[in-house]
Amino acid sequence: MNMCPWDFLPNQNYLYCERILCGWVEQPANTWSNIGYLMAAILVLRSLKPKTEKIFFFWASFILFLGSTFFHMSGTHLGKLLDVGAMLILSMGICALSLQRWFAWDKRKTYITYALGLGVSLLFLFVMGFGNIPFGIEILISAILEFLMIKKNRGFLEKKTLCLAIGIEFLAAVFLVLDLTKTWCDPDNHFINGHAVWHLLSAGAIYTLYLSRKSEA
Repeated sequence: MNMCPWDFLPNQNYLYCERILCGWVEQPANTWSNIGYLMAAILVLRSLKPKTEKIFFFWASFILFLGSTFFHMSGTHLGKLLDVGAMLILSMGICALSLQRWFAWDKRKTYITYALGLGVSLLFLFVMGFGNIPFGIEILISAILEFLMIKKNRGFLEKKTLCLAIGIEFLAAVFLVLDLTKTWCDPDNHFINGHAVWHLLSAGAIYTLYLSRKSEA
């Protein structure tokens, strides 16, 4: 019986179009496209935006790069947990920053809220095996608060740039659905596919969201 390099770890149920290969990189297209998250992290690091948000967006993007890359390289359940866990690190951080701006919290309250929220989100992930519910709730809370602040003329985010980030993410979701439904699907194309485009556009949305933060005088 031939063994593949990652067979020593439990496999994850596979949903994507790209055919799994027997090698150290099981899904080449879905793996290389995570370079977008690394590029987003580097661009954040080189920017001149406020320090707190720079630190968060850099590490969130970099951890997402590591988690998603490992998942698509290995196709393992452990990789899936790391990938979704990285997504929750990002979504809860975005939510905590919005709550900080809405309630004018100091850093201590913000960090405590972030730690507690992330802890609950990760517990949900490890118990239930999926994290789309806490991820969606955290993003929804953030979006509502930010737009309410903009409407009240006390927003800390640039409206046009924020809308651009949301638009890019919606476009990314279209390509994700095209991949999951096999609408755009060539299993033997290991260079580009819907899920790979999702990675690249999502990275662009993360960086654009970071740029939407108004500069502090």
